[in-house]
Amino acid sequence: MEFFERIENFGKKTPSEKASQVLARLATVIGDAPYTADLEVGNFIDLFSMRLEKAKRAYGKAKKALAHNQTRLSIEHSERGLLHYELAEIHAHTEAAPLSTSQTFITTPIDGSSELIIEKLQEAICRIKLLIEYKNIALSRELRTHLSAVVLILQDAIESYARNDDNDPTIVSDTATGGLIWCQYIYASLARDSLYAPKQEARAVRGLFQLAWDAGIAAFEQFSHSMPGARSKIHALENFLQSAINAYLEGDVTGMENFVRLGTIESTALMKAAMRADLADPTGSATADTDERGASEDSGDRANLSFKKTAAAIIELLERHHSEPARALSSLAGMQKDVSSLKRAIRQENWKEAAALVQSCRDYLGILSAEVASMTASPGL
Repeated sequence: MEFFERIENFGKKTPSEKASQVLARLATVIGDAPYTADLEVGNFIDLFSMRLEKAKRAYGKAKKALAHNQTRLSIEHSERGLLHYELAEIHAHTEAAPLSTSQTFITTPIDGSSELIIEKLQEAICRIKLLIEYKNIALSRELRTHLSAVVLILQDAIESYARNDDNDPTIVSDTATGGLIWCQYIYASLARDSLYAPKQEARAVRGLFQLAWDAGIAAFEQFSHSMPGARSKIHALENFLQSAINAYLEGDVTGMENFVRLGTIESTALMKAAMRADLADPTGSATADTDERGASEDSGDRANLSFKKTAAAIIELLERHHSEPARALSSLAGMQKDVSSLKRAIRQENWKEAAALVQSCRDYLGILSAEVASMTASPGL
């Protein structure tokens, strides 16, 4: 990658020469940046403009630092500006293609190479931004804070790599790993699915990636946040996740496993509570007009009751036999909400929305079926 080549090619120049070199490089890429009017329609132009503006601000800070003979600070600002520009280029040339919320984007295990793990974290951040842009998601204050923290983690990892600290060669890997795990949580909170398959990650961190996935699903906005006390429960769950990460970074394997175990119990409990709350009011705020609909509405009520009983039976089976039921419970909860929305869309003759809801129900059913198949394939069932 060009960014890492720049760092490695610093050579034996004096600090002032290094600062001037990287500042000149930043000035060149900013000067050669394309105009927004020349970019492809449908690409992430707003994100490109935002990153380019950040690169320009970093350039101004780097010039000021160099003018005051603060060469180290100038280099840091310039490198940060070059990073912003590289992210801007990604946005400029990325087509806003439809994304599936059930798609797992990244399957490459964490590599020991500092360059690869930083690139993986950078890609994860971009994927989260693509999802936010495509689905027009309004992030909660908590998720905005987490995403901002991950971006800072990326910058810390890059700066650690640039310093090439031989006294602690694992510092880049450890820093980026924490960011990757939080990316897993953020993505699951937004998409109700995993960004990384835990089984494909290094054995030492599989439990952390699984906990981040389970915690993110439990915090999924559509059903958890409507529960009384949900915010405090989600905050406690996030604390378990951070404590597990801290224990891993400190080499405390026993502590990490304990926090992963506690977090898994907490996430499953939150998911069960959300499911039961949803079953208590399966149609949400929708009200039935029985006077106008008569017998046909009675049939719908019987269908709702049948679906409610079926869902309750599935929940009981999952809780009894599935070792990790959070994903299956999440799919069932989502399907319940979509079924209620589908009925309203049909009554209102909103066929476009109805078609989208039917497809969403099929997606949920596919996830649920895969989880049930995995459960029934286990020994003794």
